[in-house]
Amino acid sequence: VSLGIMLLMAGGSIYKVKLDFMSGKEQFMVSDKDNVIVFMLDAVDNSYFDRLLKENPEKFQGFEDFTLYQNTCSVYDSTPTSTTQMLTGMDFRIELPGTEWYEQAWNSQRANEFFDRFHKAGYLVHGYSIETDTQKHYLGKFDNCHEYSDAGDIEVNKFAMSEDFCQLSLYRALPFLFKKYVNIEYLNFNAHFSLKNKVCYKNNEFAEKMKLQLLPGGEKLLAVQHLNGTHYPCDKPMEETKYLLDMLRRYFAQLKELGVYDQSTIIITSDHGQHNDSRPDFASTPIMMIKKKGVQASQMKVSNAPVYHEDFQATLLDSAGLYQKSQDEAVFGRSMYDIGEGEKRERTWYDRGRSDEFQKVKSMSSLSWAWSGCNIYYSYTYQGDANDLRRMVRDRNITKIYQMTDNKG
Repeated sequence: VSLGIMLLMAGGSIYKVKLDFMSGKEQFMVSDKDNVIVFMLDAVDNSYFDRLLKENPEKFQGFEDFTLYQNTCSVYDSTPTSTTQMLTGMDFRIELPGTEWYEQAWNSQRANEFFDRFHKAGYLVHGYSIETDTQKHYLGKFDNCHEYSDAGDIEVNKFAMSEDFCQLSLYRALPFLFKKYVNIEYLNFNAHFSLKNKVCYKNNEFAEKMKLQLLPGGEKLLAVQHLNGTHYPCDKPMEETKYLLDMLRRYFAQLKELGVYDQSTIIITSDHGQHNDSRPDFASTPIMMIKKKGVQASQMKVSNAPVYHEDFQATLLDSAGLYQKSQDEAVFGRSMYDIGEGEKRERTWYDRGRSDEFQKVKSMSSLSWAWSGCNIYYSYTYQGDANDLRRMVRDRNITKIYQMTDNKG
């Protein structure tokens, strides 16, 4: 009876499920030709690396082939918005509601041209944990994004499903007087379904499962690995940063064992720095380290070039040899490799905030986390380095305040 009622009430939609998901089946596979591998370590702040350089420089052993960029700037202090901006080049558009902003970003001519260029050059493009609630727009861009509509992509915990169904059946069968002794309030049948080939997002899970293999098809590869980094619930960011560096060293060692380290460009960055929800005077800046293909050095280079998340698409294309400066700079921005050490450059960082002088935003007011109640964006436009941005934020030297239209992540 319970089963019959559930099937009748559910309607025909349960038989026609079509959802999009990013498969983790090839998360630990690399190319034996060319690799552009991005580690996007959530919330790892540039200040953590600065501190490690002073207090624990030995933690950077194994990173001799890298350039560490200390003068960095993200565009946003928000994961979905920042990852979208980095991979699509979408500009700040405050008049657009969040969902529409994401849709326009992922379907823009610039985004299509960026992903098409990699595909036409024989690259597989893989993305892991790129969460913006708009995964349907990833189809055709990320090759590990699929539409699933059959049971072959789903795992079912049959024991837990049977246990809960017995609980529900018992509740229906018992006389009314005894129903109160059967707790069905927290029954959730959806919880017993999970996707096969799930992506590793947690740092420890990624580290435990890390065993690199070569792609069977021999294609070139662009892979964006978004991991938890030092984001909440991490409460010891410095210790976690050390753990991440140790994990990356192991990853490099496995690349070398496979003989593909030298032909790999590796970019270590974060979608944003430390969130400043508890420190409104703090300016978060992301980490940025790059090892170019073929580079061999005896000592890690430290650069003060003013790099920017707006440079991200151009840098990825340049790393793959797909960037023509004379034509592409106007479309994709500048490659980080072209930005001079002592260059003066104007950059803008957007931060979220709250103000009683502006209208409340419904989608933000309902949140139960740190950004609840945010209704404005502060912009800080500066020339100089990260210390100049920190001073502006500390002194509340705000360039402009924007009324937030809707939640953009």
